[in-house]
Amino acid sequence: MQKIEDVEDETPQQLDLRVLLDDHRALAHPAGPRWLRRHPRVRFHFIPTSSSWLALVERRFGGLTDKASRRGAFARVRELSETNDEHITA
Repeated sequence: MQKIEDVEDETPQQLDLRVLLDDHRALAHPAGPRWLRRHPRVRFHFIPTSSSWLALVERRFGGLTDKASRRGAFARVRELSETNDEHITA
């Protein structure tokens, strides 16, 4: 798993980063708010605790990653996109 600091370094400076989290413990720890103050373009968004439907969405994208993206070698984004589209419609 990639660390958020690595993603932040690789993302163009003019873009904000939005991170979806499924619980509030990240901000409950004293280091959470301090970390966010040091990384002003990172925004945390928390999904509701009663949102079990998101687990289905997560599982679907997990399958897409495992079955389509990781098993291939793609020279162009278009090839990856076409493979993903084929997997979704199958």
